[in-house]
Amino acid sequence: MARIRHLAICTNRQEELAAFYRTTFGMTEVFRHPSAESGKIGIYLSDGEINLAFIPAHAKPEGLNHFGFEVENVEAAAGTALKNGAQAGAKAVPRDGRQNEAFIADPIGQRVDLSSSGWHLGGGGKARIQHLAVKTDDPAELAKFYISTFGMHEVFRRNWERGAVYLSDGHVNLALLPNNNGEVEPKDLRGVNHLGFRIDDLDATMATAYANGGKPSDRELPRDGRFAETFVFDPVGQRVDLSQQGWKTQP
Repeated sequence: MARIRHLAICTNRQEELAAFYRTTFGMTEVFRHPSAESGKIGIYLSDGEINLAFIPAHAKPEGLNHFGFEVENVEAAAGTALKNGAQAGAKAVPRDGRQNEAFIADPIGQRVDLSSSGWHLGGGGKARIQHLAVKTDDPAELAKFYISTFGMHEVFRRNWERGAVYLSDGHVNLALLPNNNGEVEPKDLRGVNHLGFRIDDLDATMATAYANGGKPSDRELPRDGRFAETFVFDPVGQRVDLSQQGWKTQP
């Protein structure tokens, strides 16, 4: 089965944002390289399982931009994705030190990187990225794509029309959430929306996040089956869920 190994956040403040995730969640820097387009630095951190990249925003909005799977064969995975409804097949990326070989666009146009060799991973931090959320008009339909293309399995589903569907690769919980669900967030668009860390001490992590430039959410999440207790916003406004109990990753 394929594994989610990579998340990328676009920002014009790479050093500041990397410092926030290092000091708040104990992530380790594993790689950096200049962008071929602008010369700006891309900084890559790791929690030991997931590679989190801070890449130049250029004309893109700051915040989560894409995620990536480690697969056995890039061409085969891209071909399967196209058969399962992807909007675009494999598009190669420059071989300038980047770990992904190509990327596709899933059925809602979300960029998904593919790599057969994986991403740089360092030692473990004090927290683990265990959650990623994508917003879509039809969670059940998009779930079929990720199950059929990458071998993910369903671990939880909200039993109402257009209810959220939660998938997993065994480590990361991928939530497919209905778009326009009324939650107050900096953005409410189809595509990758937020990430989440499993942490040991909720109050201590929140205090550290605020001390490092994070902003409060001003509310706890409803206890309606959600796995996160609350969330904060990082220095560029990206939502980051926090959970002591963690997310479900097994059926």
